[in-house]
Amino acid sequence: MGASAPSGAAFVTPAEVAARYQVKQSAVLAWVRSGRLPHVRLNRKVVRIALSDLERFETEQRARHESQ
Repeated sequence: MGASAPSGAAFVTPAEVAARYQVKQSAVLAWVRSGRLPHVRLNRKVVRIALSDLERFETEQRARHESQ
């Protein structure tokens, strides 16, 4: 299930997120499927991630790694 992003929000593709983190696109899609990374599903095959959600995800991941 996707999230709703604010109107006018900037979005990135799973491929762009994968390049940013130097991981496979399948890893990004697994984060989406698991609910760890909020997303907007435009249709059955097209997923976009709001930059604001990606930044929040980064902050949460950083905090998680710092607390370990």
